[in-house]
Amino acid sequence: MDPTVERTPRRGVVLDAALRVAVWDDRGVLPYMSGWTIARSLQSLYYPRSWNALVPVRGLDLLVAIDCTSDLHGISVTLDAEPTDGRHHRSMRLRDRFVELDR
Repeated sequence: MDPTVERTPRRGVVLDAALRVAVWDDRGVLPYMSGWTIARSLQSLYYPRSWNALVPVRGLDLLVAIDCTSDLHGISVTLDAEPTDGRHHRSMRLRDRFVELDR
């Protein structure tokens, strides 16, 4: 692999949002934020005309995109999905849950 490829800056909303999530994690506030809060914050930042939406669809889409591109920036999004045994929630990646629900 060409070593200059790794130094080429990648740009875009998804990468920027992933870095923002990493900063929240570094500052220690991410564990206190729900996925809904993160999605609303990202949506209000990147899509300011939809800041007052009842459902932060664009912010949730950004979270899925962050998880789907985690190999580029190292940020993965996990959630506690509904239990399959009826008692214990299962931890899984958001991208896997998205595919599961999309069927």
